[in-house]
Amino acid sequence: MVADSPLPADTPAPAAPPDRPPMPWRLVGSLFGAYLALFICYSALTSVFLPNQVSDIDPDDKVANLAVVTTLSSVATLLVQPVVGALSDRTHSRLGRRAPWMLLGALLGAVFLAVLPLATSVGVLAVLWVLVQATLNIAQSPLTAVLPDRVPVERRGVASTFVGVATMVGTTVGAVIAAGFAHRAGLGHVTVAAFVLFVVVLFVVLNPEPDSRGAARAPWSWRAFARGMWVSPRQHPDFAWAFGARVLLTLGFWTLQAFQLYLLRDHVGMGDDASNAFVAKLSVVMLVAVVVSAAVTGPWSDRVRRRKPFVAACSLLMALAMVVPLVAPTESGMYVYAALLGLGFGGYQSLDLALMTEVLPSRDSVGKDLGLLNVATNLPQAAAPALGGLVINQMGGYPVLLGCAATVAALSALAVLPIRSVR
Repeated sequence: MVADSPLPADTPAPAAPPDRPPMPWRLVGSLFGAYLALFICYSALTSVFLPNQVSDIDPDDKVANLAVVTTLSSVATLLVQPVVGALSDRTHSRLGRRAPWMLLGALLGAVFLAVLPLATSVGVLAVLWVLVQATLNIAQSPLTAVLPDRVPVERRGVASTFVGVATMVGTTVGAVIAAGFAHRAGLGHVTVAAFVLFVVVLFVVLNPEPDSRGAARAPWSWRAFARGMWVSPRQHPDFAWAFGARVLLTLGFWTLQAFQLYLLRDHVGMGDDASNAFVAKLSVVMLVAVVVSAAVTGPWSDRVRRRKPFVAACSLLMALAMVVPLVAPTESGMYVYAALLGLGFGGYQSLDLALMTEVLPSRDSVGKDLGLLNVATNLPQAAAPALGGLVINQMGGYPVLLGCAATVAALSALAVLPIRSVR
């Protein structure tokens, strides 16, 4: 046997592998709570409260009226997030850059939410719904920028998982709450409004931002502000591909979600009360699938340092889910649909925000650029009800709608592949 030769005294020790930055758990937990509250509100309104209110006002034209109300609100609020994001990038206040806008949006949103059930015509309902959407987007835009502001890139997969799970848990809980308040909509609106306001205030208290009053900033220019609302696809192709992928998936998803209650009634054949209750059951199935998928996908993505394969695979799984009600328009088929959609949506939501934060053009305009990427959510949400209503009423009904939604979701998976700066 040969003994190991001792190292010379001046030989440096092997470099230790770099430590991963610590996870800011209080911030991540607070993000979970804030997104949970917002999506409870969104889901309760869009899945049950708003369709029922539209149907109560004019049951004969419910599909067309719902499409009009939701399309008008989405178009009217299309640029709220990028504009508020850009303003929050430049905000100087004792509370920091993001918190003032979050508090303002939550307060105004709670007021308009409480008034919404008083609408007795489609026109008034549309105006109030625009105000609700605009103010809640004022709160959400700076909240989205918190993740890249304060979470290290190596930890964003897990942090994005918490955000993604919160959106789906909120979607589920919102539908369950709305089903329970289906015949007491006024109380339901006040309940979710108070919850949103409470959680946003708690977020700001638990996660104070540094005072931003002394931060340097360039002189204000309306021309530069307007020019910043455009990101060149030629100069930033990864940003453009990520934008397009989100547009396609959101379009496919919301084309069905906007008419889910009517899908159960007119395609599956359920009655009004049964469909209200079944929405909650489907949401619970989706929730279980989302939690399982997100719990695996986000940490796995951080560990292997890859985003694109997971996002593409989850998009394809969601497309497959959308085919199920086409071939099996039954309660059992809808349960399978919900389970597959939840698995795909959970994985997608767990990584979508992480992917988006890694294709931003500049660190100096995070709020604005993430707001522009959120247009990729708002734009298809604006188009989905109108397109869905057109397909249902003029192009073959719910079977054609399901096929179109599945195709668009599958195209989203292809749009992720050309992104080069993210693996």
